[in-house]
Parts: sequence; C-alpha cells; structure tokens
Amino acid sequence: LEDKIRVHEQTIAALVAQKTRLFALMDALPGYVYLQGADHSIRFANRTFRDQFGDPRGRPCYSVMTNRDKPCQHCRPFEVFKTGNPIKWEWTKRDGKTYEIHDYPFTDVDGTRFVLELGMDVTERKRQQEEKAEFENQLIQVQKLEALAALSGGLVHNFNNVLMGIQGEASIMLLHLDHKHPHYEHLRGIQDLVRSAASLVDQLLGFAKATPYQVEPTDINRLIESTSRVFARTRQDITIHKELQDNLSHANVDYGELEQVLLNLFVNASDAMPGGGDLSIGTQDVDLSETDVRVYNMDPGRYVAVSVSDTGVGMDGETQAQVFDPFFTTKTGEKGTGLGLSSAHGIIKKHGGVIKVRSEKGKGSTFSIFLPAWHVKA
Repeated sequence: LEDKIRVHEQTIAALVAQKTRLFALMDALPGYVYLQGADHSIRFANRTFRDQFGDPRGRPCYSVMTNRDKPCQHCRPFEVFKTGNPIKWEWTKRDGKTYEIHDYPFTDVDGTRFVLELGMDVTERKRQQEEKAEFENQLIQVQKLEALAALSGGLVHNFNNVLMGIQGEASIMLLHLDHKHPHYEHLRGIQDLVRSAASLVDQLLGFAKATPYQVEPTDINRLIESTSRVFARTRQDITIHKELQDNLSHANVDYGELEQVLLNLFVNASDAMPGGGDLSIGTQDVDLSETDVRVYNMDPGRYVAVSVSDTGVGMDGETQAQVFDPFFTTKTGEKGTGLGLSSAHGIIKKHGGVIKVRSEKGKGSTFSIFLPAWHVKA
C-alpha cells in the first residue's frame, strides 16, 4: 500500500511539475496566448496577454481586449467555432498596434470546445515593411527620373538647334519683307512661337541638369520672404503662413533658380486651391543619416529643409508617382506645360539636394526640399 501511495504521490508531483513547466513555457512566449470559450469568456491567458491587456479573470474577450460591453459584430474566433478550421488574420488596436493572430480549434479532455488564440505584436515589423516599400518606390522614382534626365539632355540640345534654325530663317525673311506684306505678321508669329518653345527648352535643360548656374551662400529665409511677398500679390484669397527657423544655415544655391523652384511650388499650390486656402512655408536645419539619403545618392549630414504645404485638392498615389515627370500635368487646356515640377526636380538635384512630395486626395499636398547646408551658424 505504501508503495502504491508513493507511486501515486510521484505521479501527482510529476503532473504538477509538468503543469508548472507548461505554464512557465506559455508565460515565456513573446506572443500572447489565451483560451476563449463559446460564451466569449477567457479561461486562460499567459503573462504576455496579462501584460498587454490586463488580468482577464474570466471576463469576456470583448471587454478585456476592446473595452466593449457586447460582442464584436464580426468575431473572427467564432468562425473557428463554426467551421472547426484554423484561421490567420490581423487586428489593429485603437492605439495603432497591429497583431498577427492565429486561431485554432481546441477541445478539452471533458469535450468542451474552445478557441486557442496566439497573437504576435507585429507593429514594428509592419513599420519596417512600409519603410522598405517606401524606400523601393523612392528608388524606382529616382532611377526613372535620372533616365529621363539623361534622355532629355541629348534630345533637347538637338531640338534647340532646330529652333535656332527656324528663328534664323524667319529673321532673314523678315529683313526682306515690308511690314505691310500679308506674310509679315505670320513670320512674327513664328518668331514668337520659337521663343515660347525655347523657354520650354530651357526648362527641359534644367531638368536634364544641362544648364550652367552660379551658386553662392544664400539666406533661404530671405529668399522665401521675397518670393512669397511677390506671390501674395497675385492671390489675395490665399493666406500664407510662415514658420521659418531663426539662425538657419545658408545653402550654396543659384538664387534665381531656387526662386524659380519656389514660384513653381507656390503656383502649383495656388492651382490646387481655386477657391482659396492656406499656404504654409517652413524651414529648418535637419541632420540626414546614411539611411535617409542612400536612395538619392547624397552625402549624409546637415541639410536645409524647406516645406511648402497647401490645403488644396491633393493627389492620389498614381499622380504622386508621376508628378515630377516631364510633360505630366493634371491641368486642363493651356494652363500647364507639365514642366514646372520636373524643372524644379532637375534644379534641386543639380544643387545636390532632393525634392519629395507627400499628398492625400482631398487633404492637400506637401513638397519638401532638402539642400546641403553651406555652413551652420553659431
């Protein structure tokens, strides 16, 4: 009898030890684990669950995890009760955390059915995936624009030669015609068209980084003050807000070309707000890491950041992907040539910087420029 009692006690001790190890193992898991009954009550929860959601103490899952007073309208674990098949899904809490969830059917020794749920916090992984996707999209954009710039440079030079030929021939014909001749005004019209085309050529050459420029240390805040003051006279229904950092670093830029970039951005913002709105301009010194600049083939370090934001119609993802392409425009009729932003991109790239856009349909747009700082003021 004593032997039977000893064996029985050893068996109980082994079972207790096994149970202790099992619970310790459950508590050591990086993800949460809990058992949910058909009445939504939580029968077991590991330490990770308790740390993230609190001690359930038999309360229903909807109360513990979502602070509801009744079951969720579409309870995913109950699909497992209905079908008997495991499912995998994602759940994002109100605080922004995202969980990858696996629900499995589980039957207790007494035949009671449960759902065993395993949840892993994948918020950081999702963030890294989104950053990787954004990085890859930026890389594609940079490669596409560089290819377009290289192609534009050769074509535009040839086109420019053709224009000069037309201009020369028209000028020679005008020299031999009286201003009352019926073809005189037509030839003058040809000259005007050639000049207009030459202006487009200059913008394309800017995009292709093929035009000469003169740089000098420039106070970007002062340039913004001057340019925005000129623009403000053209659209009094737009309120301009400026948040310019004091003691901002200078940038080594061509004053006229950067002025052209800013005016292009202001005009685009204006076109996006036909009924008026707010235009916000900001500057600040920023330090960009190797991770920040590697896709743009730039050096890490101190940059002068300029942001131009509007409260206009915004852009969808497809439009944003093409916004710096030559001749791409969403403007109708003769309002836009599609060269303003591509020219701006070429100018900023030529200065060793980068221009980016962030927008959402119906929520305005923000263009951000980063220019290498010439020096940092004390």
